[in-house]
Amino acid sequence: MKYLIIIIISVFISSCLTIQGRFVDSKNNIVGKKYVYATTPTQFHNSNETYGKMTVGLGMVYASETKNEATYHWDLFSSTDYGSCKTYDVVDKNTNIVLRWGYESGVNPDSCFLIPKFNPYLIWQTYHF
Repeated sequence: MKYLIIIIISVFISSCLTIQGRFVDSKNNIVGKKYVYATTPTQFHNSNETYGKMTVGLGMVYASETKNEATYHWDLFSSTDYGSCKTYDVVDKNTNIVLRWGYESGVNPDSCFLIPKFNPYLIWQTYHF
C-alpha cells in the first residue's frame, strides 16, 4: 500500500512539472511549419466558460501586419492561480510559415500550459469531490 501511494504521488508530481514544458514544446513545434490557424479575429465557441479554476479565453483577438510579416495575437485562457495565457505567432506573409512565437508583454509564462490526459489535481478542482 505504501508503494502504491508513492507511485501515485510520483506520477502526480511529474505530470504537474511537465505541464508548462508541454505547452512550450507544442508552440516550438509550429515554428518553421505552415500556419494553419485563424488569420482574422475569431472567438472560441466556448470562450468565457469556466472549468474549475480555468476560464477559456477569447481566441484570436487581433492581427497586426508589417511589410513581410503578420502577427496573430491569441487570448487562450486564464487561470485563477496563474493569470492569463496570451501569446502571439509571427508568420511570413509570403510563405505562410511561422517564424517565431512569444508571450504577450506582462504575461507570466507559467500561466500557459497543456493539461495532461490524466491530471488528478485538475479533476479534483473541476468536480470538487
